[in-house]
Amino acid sequence: MAKATRMRSEDQVLTWKQVDELLMRAGELQRNLDEVNEQMTARIAAIKEEHKRLTAGVQEELDKVLKSLEVFAEKNQDGFRGKRSRKLNHGTIGWRRSAQLKLTKKPKEVIELLRKKGMDDCVKVSERVDKTKLREYPEETLEQVGATVVQLDVFFVESEKHEVVNP
Repeated sequence: MAKATRMRSEDQVLTWKQVDELLMRAGELQRNLDEVNEQMTARIAAIKEEHKRLTAGVQEELDKVLKSLEVFAEKNQDGFRGKRSRKLNHGTIGWRRSAQLKLTKKPKEVIELLRKKGMDDCVKVSERVDKTKLREYPEETLEQVGATVVQLDVFFVESEKHEVVNP
């Protein structure tokens, strides 16, 4: 939540004319921000497209080269002389040992067994109240589950987006 700041006396708005002038200024500032954000978004999109264009062929060729090396290595395992890798002039090819955990039972069963063994730290739990869905229930039900709908007056400012003409 934003920290409340105390307004200095020279910042305080005293008349409706000042309110209208501040709305005009807010509109100008928002247009400036919108323009900068649009320019940034356009530049980012252009950079992404340029990156995609410049790297597409290179990535495709790299994938083919790596696949060719893997196929060759699989067909010529005797050339590794009993080792897992082979160093050549321009690099090394081979196989790395990699450990990956696989569940041998259904996830629900594994979770149940983990909980029985007191291994709760191995279970991710992410429970949150779905406030959007909860709002669909009647007030009586909301009260029973410890919730209520509170009506608030929330301040807003809508400054005009068109060019402002000074009076």
